[in-house]
Amino acid sequence: MMPLSMLGLLMLMPLLCDADSTCTDDVLILNPSKVIVEYGGEVIVNCTNPEDDHDGIYWTNGTTDVEKEEYRAFVSLTLTPSDWDARAQCKLMRTGNVDCTKDLEITVYKNPDGVDMFPIKHVEATVEGMQYQLQCDISEVAPVQNLTVRWYKDNEIIMIDSFTNTNKLPVSESSILTVNISRKDNGAQFRCEAQLDFEPFGPKLPAFVATHNVSVRYAPVFTNDIPEVHIVEEDNNVTLDCEAEGHPPPHFQWTRDGVNMMEYTDKLIITQVNTNTIYTCIAANDLGRITKTIHVNAMRYPPTTPAAARNMPEASPLEGILLSF
Repeated sequence: MMPLSMLGLLMLMPLLCDADSTCTDDVLILNPSKVIVEYGGEVIVNCTNPEDDHDGIYWTNGTTDVEKEEYRAFVSLTLTPSDWDARAQCKLMRTGNVDCTKDLEITVYKNPDGVDMFPIKHVEATVEGMQYQLQCDISEVAPVQNLTVRWYKDNEIIMIDSFTNTNKLPVSESSILTVNISRKDNGAQFRCEAQLDFEPFGPKLPAFVATHNVSVRYAPVFTNDIPEVHIVEEDNNVTLDCEAEGHPPPHFQWTRDGVNMMEYTDKLIITQVNTNTIYTCIAANDLGRITKTIHVNAMRYPPTTPAAARNMPEASPLEGILLSF
């Protein structure tokens, strides 16, 4: 003979199966199906039973019934999250004490309090060839796993950073950019943009931005480093060019046949050239010095014969001889 406890369980199993079968996914419809709401903000969510077949429909926050309707097909919830782990669940009571439930997916967010960017070594200028590190600090943002940090050099995006921290409370995070600096980067603007990203279905939130202009120090380089030879007609003038760029800007020094001149600009004007001369230009700053040699050769033309003399006809061999008989 079967024990009474076993017999009771067998009789209850069909009822349990029927109860499970009544709670399909479409019994309760949430609109919207998920909520992304700013901390302290407000959103309204409807929970609907399309069949309008229930003994009561209500919202609960996990411990307390917050909204309840016994005779309508839907119930509305006005959600004003003051909890970073806000929860809400819609419940449907059916005959026979069968409850159908659907959880509302809630994301509570907070934009950053601010964004700050600075070089890690706190140097005013970096030297060409060094690794340069910039740190972007984002303060008090939630949820940080939805935070995206985009790095730009001028208007070109060079790095995207994200975070895996699942903490729902506001936290502060940092993103670090490492770049190899060249002289082409002098004056470039680096930009850090921090933005909560809930795409494609969430709200489009503003980006919080910090910028930093980099100053790069580098040794001088001639803008035209081709060896120069100037051939100048005697007693004419010539301008010698020693243009160079560097950071800090270079200073200049000239020599004439190895002797220092009192000239300190990137251009030298030589007047009335009359000898072959070798000029040397030096461009220097605290990172290095470079030298350019310029040859100036004076061109001498032979003296010209007067035009009247060139046009006079040659004398005949017999001219000037007096013949006598």
